[in-house]
Amino acid sequence: MANDRTNSSLLAEDAYALALAGIYDAALMRLDMSWSAGSNSTDTRYFSAQVFALMGYDDLAREFWKPTDKYVAPAWISAKAGSLLQKYGSKQPLSTIKNREQLIANFKKANELAAQNAYFQSIALFQDITNIYPAEYLPYVGYSISLEKTGAFAKSAQSIEKAISLIGNTPDEKTRKQLLEKRLTTMKLYMTSPPPLAPPTIQQSNMKEPEKLQMMAYAGGVVSSQLTNLNGRIGYFVTGSVNAALDFGLIKTPETSSTSLGLSAYNRSKNFVSGAGIMMYSGNSTTTFAVKFTLGFSKMNRARTSSFDIFFDVNKALQQEGLTTFAFSVGKSFYFGKRK
Repeated sequence: MANDRTNSSLLAEDAYALALAGIYDAALMRLDMSWSAGSNSTDTRYFSAQVFALMGYDDLAREFWKPTDKYVAPAWISAKAGSLLQKYGSKQPLSTIKNREQLIANFKKANELAAQNAYFQSIALFQDITNIYPAEYLPYVGYSISLEKTGAFAKSAQSIEKAISLIGNTPDEKTRKQLLEKRLTTMKLYMTSPPPLAPPTIQQSNMKEPEKLQMMAYAGGVVSSQLTNLNGRIGYFVTGSVNAALDFGLIKTPETSSTSLGLSAYNRSKNFVSGAGIMMYSGNSTTTFAVKFTLGFSKMNRARTSSFDIFFDVNKALQQEGLTTFAFSVGKSFYFGKRK
């Protein structure tokens, strides 16, 4: 099963469910994850608009969802969305700004989020700032940039127009106006003909699913006065969630030591990993073979380049007189190489 974190439609639906529960910060994070997955789907557009509507940001909702012959609301929820919005939606736009110090803090945070490609979270903060302090021109500029990155060119142009209207007529201010007027011209062109090299947005078409990492490497183990258990793995993803791996390791106790080498297959399902394989153990002038079974917890980082892992292994010897052993390891996996 493909990881839900790469399914933009499911992420957008999850964002909508969180917004219905009033958990708006998490909902906006899910929308950013959906955007990062690169979707043009009607569902993603629709649920993005619904999240903003539930937050009381009606103008943003209208910007992200404009029904056409191409964009038709999902039938399973569209009939209920109006009543759900009336029941669970905010009666007025949400705000966390209590004073000017909070305004400055939120402005910095909005810019930081935009720099991290978290555009939906940034948009919500800028919307709040411009609602509470509509006479400040600078937030409109940052707001316009975040809107542009999501393909909301009309709203981006509107924000630039507002910024221009708030700037004075000193020589320095006239220079700023000229720069913003150039940007406004660009935004108006984008409204009729979006740039071919624009970043992935919920308004663009023909977007592909994100490329999957093909290679991985794991290193981990436990070390104590009575036991040293070190193991590693190099794997290749044959599907989005299954990798075939070369396993190797070292087990050492005060009485004995052995090395291992084998082939295994592992399947990842969200934060859990299971696997099985054949291992060869060599030590004390003997060689034994065993079937290895693995269960583990694996927490992937947001960039999906590494994970923190805890694994529990069961090794059942194939020889009749062989023993069944258990091993525990803590380590880290890295995902790299040519992408599919």
